[in-house]
Amino acid sequence: MAASRVIRDFLFLTNSRSRCTELTQEGEQVTTAIEDFVPPDSHEIVPKSDRSISNIYKYGVKVKHNPSGKWFFACFGSACCRANLAAGIFIAIGEKSVSNANDHIKEARRRRVMLPSSLDFCCHWFDFQEDCSREGEDKNRLDLRVSKAVSSAMYTRAHPRFLAMKWVKCNMIEGFCPVSHGEKEWVRASLKLTALKNFPITGIHNEAVKQMVVEMYAATASQFKMEMAAQIGGMRLLHLSLDLWVDKFSSLKYVGIPLFYVDRTWVLRSRLIAVRQFNPTKELLEDNRLSALVQKHLESVLEEYGLDVSLVFSATSDSGSDVKRLCDVLLPGLWEWCVCHMINCALVEAFGTHVDSAKSRNPGARKVITMGKKVVEHIPKSPRAKAIFEQEQVRQYAQCYHRKLVNAAPQRWSGVTNVLEAVIVNRAAVNAVYTTEGKDSPLTSLTNEIDEL
Repeated sequence: MAASRVIRDFLFLTNSRSRCTELTQEGEQVTTAIEDFVPPDSHEIVPKSDRSISNIYKYGVKVKHNPSGKWFFACFGSACCRANLAAGIFIAIGEKSVSNANDHIKEARRRRVMLPSSLDFCCHWFDFQEDCSREGEDKNRLDLRVSKAVSSAMYTRAHPRFLAMKWVKCNMIEGFCPVSHGEKEWVRASLKLTALKNFPITGIHNEAVKQMVVEMYAATASQFKMEMAAQIGGMRLLHLSLDLWVDKFSSLKYVGIPLFYVDRTWVLRSRLIAVRQFNPTKELLEDNRLSALVQKHLESVLEEYGLDVSLVFSATSDSGSDVKRLCDVLLPGLWEWCVCHMINCALVEAFGTHVDSAKSRNPGARKVITMGKKVVEHIPKSPRAKAIFEQEQVRQYAQCYHRKLVNAAPQRWSGVTNVLEAVIVNRAAVNAVYTTEGKDSPLTSLTNEIDEL
């Protein structure tokens, strides 16, 4: 098989790191010799075409004999080849046909006098062999992994496209930079100074970056699909968590779909399989309920991973009518609120936080929460109020920095409780801030309610 032929080509390599070091040094000699090559006066170097993918350029260069117009190949792939060049011996080739050069390289590699075309693959092969021996894989699985490793050899650490994809991963995916980031002049100027010599600076333009992002997404989704197909067992039941929200800056809708399942070893696992825009057109909304459109969106995502909606056993979401109807009606099964929304709904009556203030069952508690949010929005944002607050903490409590207010007023109860506690603990210092500013403290009229809390 193909994998066996590749293994045979690499049999001269041993599992010693010293051999890998020797090969690396040999590769550096080849690269240096190519860069430093100065042809005789009667010859000129033929530049490599941008579209050329020929393997011979890894071992040498094409030259042209000016008086006769004949083409030759200058090979630097081995010590013997370099000695021949020093003696003025070239390999004759045609202007378009390079079969002589390819035959020479193949023969040299067959006789083990020339290193393989990818040094990084050789070094990777050592790691690969060690992994296989450590895992004790059988022959069939080993052959399969060898085949995959060989097929991916073109994406070694020295390959320009691999370097570009690593840059895109760090900047666009992990750093959230725009896809046009690589087209900025200052970015390219920086890369010219810091990037590796073979980094494709002109190859990170808008369209190329989009293509690489799509490829990496497809590869990640494919990996997820294979892992889930192998892991989902025992109970072929899935649990979904649906989250539909609107971005406050762009007003675009998004839907997130985390998936939970039990693998064959009965371990609970989770995968975030999608965070995507969800912006149905007005025409679709006129003819369909939003929950039905969310269902179609969900089914298409599951289908990408080879999963059927019939495997969904239960789901968790907020109390929004669209996702709740999807989970509870269109996908019959167990449905539960997420904890944050459930706590919020459970405490609406107790703390009077109904959306309609006229329907509040506890106006006093509602006022305390509202005033508490105003306090933490005012003091941290005003440098003068913040300085007064810290001085009052020292004066009131003889200590300062462990009694800080929170920096924002969250809307959910998991954060509101911290706001209330901070306001109550620092009530004297808060009142002093407003007094110093010549204002009435919003907490003064709520003394009894705060005392109850």
